Formats: sequence, C-alpha cells, structure tokens
Amino acid sequence: MRIVHMTSVHSWDDNRIFNKMCRSLASHGNDVHLVGVMANDQDGQIIDGVTLHAVNKPSNRCERFLKTTPAVMAKARCIPADLYHFHDPEFLPYSRRFRSSVCKPVVYDVHEDYPAATLSKSWLPKWCRLLVSKAVDMFERRYAMNIDGVIVAWPRIMERFKYHPRIILINNYPYQDELNSADVTETERNSGLFVYVGGLSSIRGILEMIKAVEMGRGKFKLVLGGNWTSDAYKNKCQAEPGWQYCEYKGYIDRNEMRKLYAHAQAGLIAFFPEPNHIYSMPNKIFEYMSAGLPMIASDLPIQKSIVEDVGCGLIADARSPEEIYKTMCWLFDHPDSAEKMGKAGQKAVKEKYNWEQEVQKLIAFYKTIL
Repeated sequence: MRIVHMTSVHSWDDNRIFNKMCRSLASHGNDVHLVGVMANDQDGQIIDGVTLHAVNKPSNRCERFLKTTPAVMAKARCIPADLYHFHDPEFLPYSRRFRSSVCKPVVYDVHEDYPAATLSKSWLPKWCRLLVSKAVDMFERRYAMNIDGVIVAWPRIMERFKYHPRIILINNYPYQDELNSADVTETERNSGLFVYVGGLSSIRGILEMIKAVEMGRGKFKLVLGGNWTSDAYKNKCQAEPGWQYCEYKGYIDRNEMRKLYAHAQAGLIAFFPEPNHIYSMPNKIFEYMSAGLPMIASDLPIQKSIVEDVGCGLIADARSPEEIYKTMCWLFDHPDSAEKMGKAGQKAVKEKYNWEQEVQKLIAFYKTIL
C-alpha cells in the first residue's frame, strides 16, 4: 500500500504520527509519505523508509488554517496513493473536496477529545468556552461523516463517533523495547530522582511537583523535560524555592528519554481533573511502564484503573503537593516494592500495552476500508 499521512498542527516527528504510525507502516513493507510542517531542506528526505514532504511553518493559528492546511492538502494531492490519513480537525472542512479530487479513501485520526480540551483553553474567555466546545463537537461530528474511516486514540473518544460505520481504537502504546533500559550501562536506579517529560503547563501539575520536591529539603531531585506552554508559567515555577532541587533539560528525544528513565526512581504524572484529562490515557503511563519505571499517577478514573490493575505505581491527588510528597517518600522508603512495580509495568507492556499489536490493527483497518 502507498499511504500518505498529513498534518499541519503537529511536528513532523510527532510520536504518534511519525515514530509509531509512519515508521512501523514502512517497516511492514508499505510505501509511506508524510506531508507536514518542516524545514525546506527536509523535502524529499527518506527517514526510516518514510518520505518527507515539507510545507512552510505558519506564523499564527489563522494562517495555519487558511494557508498551511490547504498547502499540506495540495502537496498530498500530488502524491498518488491508495489511502490518505490526516491528523488534525483543521482538515475537516476541506475533506469532501479533497476526497473527490483524489478519488481514494480518506481517514481521520482523532488524537484527543477536542470539545473537552476546548473547555481548558486559557486563550478563550471563560464565558464562551462551553459554547465553543459544543460548536466544536457539532462541527467535528458533522464533517466526519464525509470521511471513509475514523481512528481514535483513546476509548472515551469512541463514544462521540459511535454512529460512524467505520471506526477503530488505535491506542498510543509504546514499542515494547523502545524505552527499555537493558542496553544502557549503569542502570541502577538513582534513589530520590523523579522525572517528568512532556508538556509543561499549569493543568499538568508542574508547580505542584516542584512544591512536593521542595518539602524534601534536598532529599529528592526532580528532572523535567519538554516545552513550557507559556513564559509566565515557566517564570512562576522557576521562582519557587523548590526549583533549586530541579533540573530542566528542555526538549529531549526518545533516546535521551530512555537514558533518563533508566536512572530514575519513579516517574510523575500530575494531571489536573480537567475535562480533557478525566478520561484520557496519557502516553506517560505506558512509557514509564515500558521503561520498567514505577510511577505516581493522578487520581483520575482511567489512570487509576490502569495503574492499580497492573500494580505499576501509586496514586496521588495532583492538586496536593503534600500528597505527592508523601507518595514519593513511600517509594523512597520501599525500594524493593518500587522495583516490583516497575517490573509489573514492563511485563504488562510486553503482553498487552504495546505498539506492535496496535500497528497490526491499523493495517487491518486500512485493508478493510480499501
């Protein structure tokens, strides 16, 4: 099969789009192309069997919708393929015309619950968020009827598109051994080292993590990786007394992440009970499990059920630095139990929560549509 993936919102090397879908599809003998925002000199490059097609980066949201998205579709239209797979809701208004022009099946990949996420957007005035959320829901569901197939990233989203005749859940599970530290030398866990890699925002509890570490007065160290959502929140966090016990590494790639996880005592997830978090399945859970890293997860339904069912970590209220601190202390004081949690998570990834199984589902879904 020749498959074209398209995105105007995500980075070209997005973990779900490039690292998982495109690379694994290419490894299974498919001719895979990715059209997205990237440097011009990347145009035509082939990385891990995936041919890249570059589109210029937009300067703002409006330009992204009005110029970048049509540019991505125009470039994709020039690539004859068996199936086209897009990853952003911005493509939906253009989908019917695009589908008619290529005369091939088109698939929409829903990465998150966008109506729920809208309720937490700080750039939207609070008084209009509910109205915008409902409008997003109606917009997305209406235009999805023009699509040949819908893929969702976690179970809760399935309910919104259950009316669609062709829908499938493709979970964001990690590769079995991608973050396994078996080939990293000196993998002894660093007692008291806690880590979090991902988006650094207020609703992900970064400030609360820092305050929890500060309570240890040097007993614990927190390593953060990823991009800050705003300079204001970054400055607020770095002004905390607990920042002296933190190390910020900026953006780190998957290999650096694997090495970091190999030496940490536990991973942290402190997502607040925002609408888009309550029923989400954070990638971090499965990445920590893959790395054999015990975790402290948020007291949210899905996170709690997975962590407790597997026995791979502990639960804490993300809004309570005191509770996070107490849980960190427990893991610090019970290293043998923490090690068993890490191994339980790793075992669960090998048996169930792995991308190798998900890509087989994806290929079967493509074939069903074709």
